[in-house]
Amino acid sequence: MRTVLLSIALACSLAGPREAAAQVVYRCVEKGKPVSLQSHPCEGAARATATRAYVPERAPTANELAWRHYRTEREMALRNARLRQPVAPAGAVLPAGGDACAQAKADRDDWERRAGLSRDLDSLRAWQERVQRACR
Repeated sequence: MRTVLLSIALACSLAGPREAAAQVVYRCVEKGKPVSLQSHPCEGAARATATRAYVPERAPTANELAWRHYRTEREMALRNARLRQPVAPAGAVLPAGGDACAQAKADRDDWERRAGLSRDLDSLRAWQERVQRACR
């Protein structure tokens, strides 16, 4: 990748800056036909309704290309570094690993055993939702 970039930059620097000539665009209208935009004057029964002269942008220099490449690489590295960081609220302890689904089921079973017969429907529903979220 760097070899390709350097060869492009070298080719641009060897070409040197040149003045670009203005290019004229003609808007041609002919009855029964679609409007056309072209780089040469209208032919036949078509008439030019508008003409505009445009100067094309100059090609970037080797330094500009190298700087653009450096900025892109740096932005990608920063973005990827942020994506690699663990996501958790401040002060939270991240688990070392393991199966979140199995842990949620074990927590639910432990709660059911401790609650015994005094379980209510809302608590059961809340624990089931926690397990479903963990097992997605």
